[in-house]
Amino acid sequence: MLKRLIVAAAVTALGGSLLTGSAHAAKAAPPDIDFVGISPGDSVPIGTRPVTVTIKFSGEADNLTAKVRSISNPSASFDLAAIQHGGTWVFQKEFPPEPGYWQLEVNDSNYAVRFSLQYPARIVRFDTRPRKVHKGDEVTSSGRLQVKMNHQWQALPDTKVTVLFLPADGSAGTATDVRTDAQGKFSLTSKPDRSGSYSVRKALDYDAKNGPVDETKGIYVKVTEARRGK
Repeated sequence: MLKRLIVAAAVTALGGSLLTGSAHAAKAAPPDIDFVGISPGDSVPIGTRPVTVTIKFSGEADNLTAKVRSISNPSASFDLAAIQHGGTWVFQKEFPPEPGYWQLEVNDSNYAVRFSLQYPARIVRFDTRPRKVHKGDEVTSSGRLQVKMNHQWQALPDTKVTVLFLPADGSAGTATDVRTDAQGKFSLTSKPDRSGSYSVRKALDYDAKNGPVDETKGIYVKVTEARRGK
């Protein structure tokens, strides 16, 4: 149970049983399994060579099979059988180096593991200026989003990033989505009413709840009382 809670971000429960048809109803009891992990992770970096994704479960089952579906391309799917190593069941598949989003659904269970294949991406030159303002003054947060393809970092246009503001007093923060331009640049102007830290994260995953969050180091902006007359 503890493992299941730890990996809640990577594993989702399907709505309802996957058992269908009278033939399925006559089968033995559903497998009693727990999710162990996914390697190299639920956000798999790709380059120029195929990558192998390994998904492991532990528990009791006569055999374990799954349907693997492409979320990016609904017409693409295939069946996959697990290999048993002692009390561990291992699903393993080699994928071409093409970006996309996939889901492995374990037959006769409520387990579904979602993962993505993505080119490595990074945020560079992120800054927020000015660093000291009066209440009501504007600050601008800006930076660049880059992706690594063919061994080179290049601009990633028309892609969402999220600019975060976390107040220093512990009150609720804000999250504002912006999109990069043709050069991979993004910019957001705001008027903070209290001191706090600005940061930005890239939002490339199919689901914000899945995969690691790549967030920049926070930049602190000090806000003082508004100028007289404002």
